Amino acid sequence: MRRLGVALITTSAGALPVFLASALVLQISAELGFAIERLGIAVGVYFLAGGATSVLMGRLSEHLGPANALRLGGVASSLCLLSVAAARDFTTLNACLGFGGVCNALCQPAANLYVTRTIPASRRALALALKQSAIPAATLVGGLAVPLVALTIGWRWSFVICAAVAAATAALVPSVAADAASSAGDSDERAPLGAMLLLAITIGLGAAGAGCLASFSIAGAARIGMADASAGWLVAFGSGLAIATRISLGYHADYRRSGHLFAVGTLLLLGALGSLGLLSQSVSVFALAVPFVFAAGWGWPGLFNFAVIKNNPAAPGAATGFTQTGTYLGAALGPMLFGLTADRYSWSLAWGLVSVFFLAASLCTMIARARLRSWKAIDVSL
Repeated sequence: MRRLGVALITTSAGALPVFLASALVLQISAELGFAIERLGIAVGVYFLAGGATSVLMGRLSEHLGPANALRLGGVASSLCLLSVAAARDFTTLNACLGFGGVCNALCQPAANLYVTRTIPASRRALALALKQSAIPAATLVGGLAVPLVALTIGWRWSFVICAAVAAATAALVPSVAADAASSAGDSDERAPLGAMLLLAITIGLGAAGAGCLASFSIAGAARIGMADASAGWLVAFGSGLAIATRISLGYHADYRRSGHLFAVGTLLLLGALGSLGLLSQSVSVFALAVPFVFAAGWGWPGLFNFAVIKNNPAAPGAATGFTQTGTYLGAALGPMLFGLTADRYSWSLAWGLVSVFFLAASLCTMIARARLRSWKAIDVSL
């Protein structure tokens, strides 16, 4: 439990800079003097920086070892959160979030490697689901930060408090035995490059939709008349449902040998359908759609990573670092395109793009699954 706890908190710390900034955009933009639609640029900088360094950070995590990589990621994320708290203009905010993207690019594969090397294979899917719940947990923290911190003592204190937690967690990371740290896992199998490229594309499309949802839900809710505090609680509730979905899928995956990517594709399809409700100008319809899309459109990454790691036991950190490149690029381009569309055309058209992203991700997931089953080197349990 301690190992899972530090992996989850460190992963959350890596994701907190961008999701906390997204949740507090109304307060941050008012003080720093920029339009909320420009949030898409800041989010894009964060994820592009992560995408540019993800492969390198995945290899670095393998080189440093799971415990050392996790500690370094936690300390770096703490420094990033403090730098955002000190930002005085939009340019500085972008620079800080760019640094945060690099920190997250290390935290993600480091945590995957740590969990894989320290958790028995019979409970690995559940462990990865718990660890992957750190991302919606970061959004949940961001949502709660609005009514509990930003509207009381100020948005900067939200980043300071989270930085302190990240630094303390980095100091508590348990060491990993040398034999476990150097173990190649269950075999020396590695998925073919073509299969890994397909998986990177599918998760990139899904991340584009999820990134828009996490970045603009609070601003979108406030725009149609919902109170700031209520919008924060709504996103926190949706994030909680996403966490519950990831954990449930991980628990059942440990007892199932097949259908993992099929489940991912189905959830993405449901997310595409639910996203249509975000086009509504009705507060009640929007409030119902947000939690549903969080659960369906953002409940699958843990199961996806389990499928990747299961077929790359020799180098789980490097493998997830590779596919994570697609995640970062999608999560960068999605919010940037959303912000531009909302600014130049309409928010309804921008929310329609989210549905398109999820639908395309669902289709590509099913195609990737069919291709993977045709490769003899890949476990047909996908």
